[in-house]
Amino acid sequence: MKRLGIIPNPQRDLGLALTGRTAAQLRALGAEVLLPEEFAGAAPGAAYRPAEEIYREAEAVLTVGGDGTIIHSARRAAQYGTPVLGINCGHLGFIAELEAEEIPLLAGLLRGEYRIEERSMLAVTAGEKTFDCLNDAVVSRGEVSKIVDLTLRRDGNLVEQYRADGLIVATPTGSTAYSLSAGGPIVEPTLRLLLATPICPHALSSRTLLFSENSTLEVMVHSEDTHLTVDGEISVPVAPEQPVVIRLSERRVKLLRLRETEFFEVMHRKLTRRV
Repeated sequence: MKRLGIIPNPQRDLGLALTGRTAAQLRALGAEVLLPEEFAGAAPGAAYRPAEEIYREAEAVLTVGGDGTIIHSARRAAQYGTPVLGINCGHLGFIAELEAEEIPLLAGLLRGEYRIEERSMLAVTAGEKTFDCLNDAVVSRGEVSKIVDLTLRRDGNLVEQYRADGLIVATPTGSTAYSLSAGGPIVEPTLRLLLATPICPHALSSRTLLFSENSTLEVMVHSEDTHLTVDGEISVPVAPEQPVVIRLSERRVKLLRLRETEFFEVMHRKLTRRV
């Protein structure tokens, strides 16, 4: 790989210091570096382009920020099949491949010493709008502790009726995010399936359900003031009796891996607090 884009989050990478170091490292290795034009001057010698052009034309996109930055960029890069590598300068950085002090490992990209790991996405349709989703789609009330009545169907057949704070439909990648906090299981992220996890359900029998990759889920809400939130970033209102249809997307996110680190090793390192 010789033409690499960098998408920074200036709220995480203060002063774009890590972005500048990353660009300098790549240019020293002989790479052409592309940065969004709104960050002109952040890295001497870089070329500045509209962000969409970078996602379309770069051989890979490197994000500098936290998990939210990676998820945002991954959804956009998936439209063009462009692989993504995350450099963490946020908090958890669960999806990130490198920490800030590990940018010398980027030399592996130039030498072809990497692998590509594909992750499933959701296609989420509400009304006339369809969204790609890497982590999860959440149907809930906008206000805290407001109960919502929901019906979940799979391929047109009734699965469950919920009285709960909401319902999370997640990918395996999203199983370590909101779904985990709501009591859902951790799922190996390269599997092809969907998880449905109720949020604070008012029934002891309501637990996370797993669905096969060919499933089409329909979430029907029966309450006012309900919203669909996609990847914690996009929020749209959902009217009563308006179905939210969720299935696995034909698109997949391609994550660049420079090491042979095993998923559960990362899980223990990132999620287990040692006293």
